Amino acid sequence: MFKRLSSRTSRAKYASRLRETSPAKTIWSKLDPIGRHPLIVLAFGFVLSTLFGTWITHRLDHQQKEREAITRNFDAVRAATDDLTVAMARYQTRTLHLLDQIVVSNRTPHFDSAANDYEAAYVNWVERSAADQAIILQMYQGTPEFSSAQAYFRGFEQNSAALDACARLYLAIPSMRDGIVQAGVTCPMPQPGATFEMSHKMLELGFCVRVFVAAARPIPSIDFMETDLRNAAMHHAFSMAKDMCWVDPAGFLKARD
Repeated sequence: MFKRLSSRTSRAKYASRLRETSPAKTIWSKLDPIGRHPLIVLAFGFVLSTLFGTWITHRLDHQQKEREAITRNFDAVRAATDDLTVAMARYQTRTLHLLDQIVVSNRTPHFDSAANDYEAAYVNWVERSAADQAIILQMYQGTPEFSSAQAYFRGFEQNSAALDACARLYLAIPSMRDGIVQAGVTCPMPQPGATFEMSHKMLELGFCVRVFVAAARPIPSIDFMETDLRNAAMHHAFSMAKDMCWVDPAGFLKARD
């Protein structure tokens, strides 16, 4: 009897010591069996994938919209430079045709038609270059090439105005057209004693517009470049352009011979 009680007492003391030495269960250890339940794991995975998936989708959608906006901006500039090229081609063709009619004005019935065609082409060129200028300069705003692009457009305006004044002078005074050859269609420059030959100045303006368009028209490969790399590409393009056509101190365009 005594041995049985002693044995029970020993087991009780041993169990008590085990409880004292065993670490207390934390809330996480109590929740561990629940967290291992398949339904709980499935529900948690569903919530996590929904939240994370929504964030990823939103992020990708935002990036796609940013890329589309960049592409639209560059496409607008490309369209503006193309429009500038077409307007200049029409203006140049009509001006040179008018010069031909000025030279043979006494022997052709098409003089008035050539004059009207020239007027329409000149007005179209002025209007289109003004509209395209706003779009193109907006893209270069804040870049090192903004002043270069702006100088080119000032050169276009001054050269066009000088050419138009010269053409109107010969249209207004018929006696100036008597016995003239195309190379003789000259007009004074703003600088004292300087003159320009109209057909040469027209070809020079057309060439400079094409050079500017080649530099200013963004190639698709730069659309998503880093800003520094894109500016470097633009700088290189304008450096090459200024080697072929530049604006002199008076604001007139000069093409390399």
